Amino acid sequence: LSVAIVAGCPWPLGVDAAQPERRELCRTSRSDFYDRLVPTLDPDVILVASNIYGGNMTEVMDDDDRALAAAAQRSLPRLTGDGQRRVVLIEPIPTAGFGSESPLACLDTATFTEQCRFTDASQGSWYRSLLRRLDEGDDAVSTLSIERLVCPLAPVCDPMVAGKVVFFDDAHITAAWSEAISDDLATLLAGAGLIPVH
Repeated sequence: LSVAIVAGCPWPLGVDAAQPERRELCRTSRSDFYDRLVPTLDPDVILVASNIYGGNMTEVMDDDDRALAAAAQRSLPRLTGDGQRRVVLIEPIPTAGFGSESPLACLDTATFTEQCRFTDASQGSWYRSLLRRLDEGDDAVSTLSIERLVCPLAPVCDPMVAGKVVFFDDAHITAAWSEAISDDLATLLAGAGLIPVH
């Protein structure tokens, strides 16, 4: 198992990071991933996880979204090895929306945890639809939703479940919740044929 993570960097080739100060790091890291890591490691399966780039939660794509969609389509053959390896696109986790108050910050001032519930703003997003279209268009590509692990009552999400804080901010879950769902995630991955069944 190898992990390649660079925060704030979109995975498709040729798409710049939103933050100017991260662009050179993203370009260098992404080139290293596509040109060196993938060919050298030659993995059987690649999992791709990303939040919605740019924060557009609507169904309507703007010019930047269309550019990313085209770049994703062009980049997939580099990841699949023209169909020789499997690529799994993990759908974005539920979010209240970029720029909204994070559930964790809300809990600091709320009287009741229910005050910090939110409805997933990404349900009908263009990015989720894009991932599913990429899945439908390539036998080597599939999507995986972990929505119910993060948000058991989705599309309504609770900031705490079983006494544990779920969300660290508007785009990430806490380490405690990651650990809490690890067995369920393993079951999900095994059910998708991505890891051995134990």
